Amino acid sequence: MRLDLVKIGCKSPLISRLAPTPSGYLHVGNGVNFVLTFLLVKKYNGILHLRIDDIDTQRLKIEYIDNIFASLEWLGIRWDEGAKNPSDYYQNYHFSKREKTYKKEFEKISPFTYPCECSRKQIKLLSKNGLYPQTCLRKSFSYDPQKHSLRLHVRENTSINVENKLIFLDQKVGDLILWRKGDLPSYNFASLVDDKNLKTSLIVRGKDLLLSSALQLYMAKLLGWEDFLHARFIHHDLCLDANGSKLSKSTKSPPLLNEKSKKFIYKKVANILKLPTGAEDNISTLKEAFKI
Repeated sequence: MRLDLVKIGCKSPLISRLAPTPSGYLHVGNGVNFVLTFLLVKKYNGILHLRIDDIDTQRLKIEYIDNIFASLEWLGIRWDEGAKNPSDYYQNYHFSKREKTYKKEFEKISPFTYPCECSRKQIKLLSKNGLYPQTCLRKSFSYDPQKHSLRLHVRENTSINVENKLIFLDQKVGDLILWRKGDLPSYNFASLVDDKNLKTSLIVRGKDLLLSSALQLYMAKLLGWEDFLHARFIHHDLCLDANGSKLSKSTKSPPLLNEKSKKFIYKKVANILKLPTGAEDNISTLKEAFKI
């Protein structure tokens, strides 16, 4: 990773975030992202937020919130802003504290959306390429937030450049849901709003979220959010299992809270940053090798 590219384009102070989702126990892939983000922010004397992406309230559990704080402490990560512990999270940072903000911001992008009544089963039957076939684009019906979603219309040949990669959104993502059935924001929209409000200037993600980054940049362009358009994105390699599949909560990846996982995480980060042998011993040796 060329570290000079991290600094270019980031306003001072550099601001980034850790953004775990409390929909399951964290795994080593999350740990790699957190340690890498932490080191990059500290390298440039930036500000690191802890932002818990909890919009999936149905899957949120107390034990998952506890696991987030325990995992960060286990890895030796310290952050500057955000909830300090589970109690602080529930009192001051829970989704319910931000819900009105999402609705207010959505009003600004709603002219670019349309209501959709299609189920996943219907879309699967009608789609030829896996994308939404715009079934409801020209339909006329009364929007019911409990029954319908709202989709962002992506016009033909809409392209976004992310890390020098030109992505045609109409061909890769199509008309995605921005506001979910049940009157709730989508992950991509909520994440964009949160990053805008935190003034995030550095976003560190796995390569599997490249399309999410492109979509969020497109939304920011529609909304005229210039600061987000100038944010620096880094998409790092993923952690794979023995079969070459991405480690994730859904595939029951190895838990983060054990010594073997910690060693794997530190070694993976050391490799990403091309640090010398021995840097992977612990968080202190990583910081020393990275000259923090």
